[in-house]
Amino acid sequence: MISNEEIENFLQGNDDEKYIIGVEYDYVKDCVWKIIEDPIHGKQIKKDTFIPFAWVGDLRGLNFYQSSKALQKEAMTKHKIVIEKLRTDGNERLEKGLTFMVKSLNGYRSLIQFFRDGGVDPWGEKTKGLILILPPVEQFLVTKEKRLFKGFDDYNSITRFVFDLETTALEPKDGRIFMIGMKTNKGFSQVIECSNEEQEREGIIKFFNTIDELKPSIIASYNGFNFDWFWIFERAKALKLDIKKVAKTLNPINPIKQSESMLKLANEVERFNQTSMWGYNVIDTLHAVRRAQAINSSIKSAGLKYITQYIKAEAADRVYIDHTDIGPFYSKKEEYWLNIQNGKY
Repeated sequence: MISNEEIENFLQGNDDEKYIIGVEYDYVKDCVWKIIEDPIHGKQIKKDTFIPFAWVGDLRGLNFYQSSKALQKEAMTKHKIVIEKLRTDGNERLEKGLTFMVKSLNGYRSLIQFFRDGGVDPWGEKTKGLILILPPVEQFLVTKEKRLFKGFDDYNSITRFVFDLETTALEPKDGRIFMIGMKTNKGFSQVIECSNEEQEREGIIKFFNTIDELKPSIIASYNGFNFDWFWIFERAKALKLDIKKVAKTLNPINPIKQSESMLKLANEVERFNQTSMWGYNVIDTLHAVRRAQAINSSIKSAGLKYITQYIKAEAADRVYIDHTDIGPFYSKKEEYWLNIQNGKY
């Protein structure tokens, strides 16, 4: 029987290291880099290592290393493989599962190559249910028993940067960015106005320079992966800006990038383009709402206006303007009377 204390220690991380806000795996050097936001010393990056592992079942039916123990032992020596038999305590279900832990003292890439040299793809259809390999960052956290954000009383202690774009059209090919709003939970607030393409170009540069100066741990937007980041990448391309040079990450060797990813929602999956900046947690808070929607039928919409009202975070004098009117209202520079009691104008 597992005690509550053991469960609590597992959830909190048995390792005492604090203030880790992110972990990046280095495929070239086969190590991890811990990104730390120390309340006293500020942002730090520290190198660490781990012993990669895989949970493995019975591979005899796959002709692993031509079913030759001699070839397998030779490969184990080459890749510094250690194999441990896991406890099953006579449980029939466990006996038929992943009963071995395979480790490589040479590193993660060597572990993967050990399986491939034996003629099997660790992520292939034939090995489904027979080999389970966690991503390197997860392996590091598991083996070292560390936990992200340990040491922070609450998330207000972590520097969070939020931004929002205003555009003259729905598609980047039809318009431009005319405003970039930026704010942190540490008192910083700024709006970049862009009246023409040259100012838009300068605005995108200033946006990334601000991130580089503040070095927040979290960069957040609402529907940012589908809209804001898409606009930034497309408009940078149209304005002949090299976004990989303009957007400085915490590791110059690893530039900003976009890659296809999946958002799991109960029994469904939604695909999106993930924006990644080495050393930063780039998130889209819409995803949190979509996950909540999947398990809470009372949430009828994921729209920002609806959610703001749903969680009762709406300011009494909040003004709502149709998205098609925001650009024209801004360009006209007209003055309006505002009813601060109900937000009408």
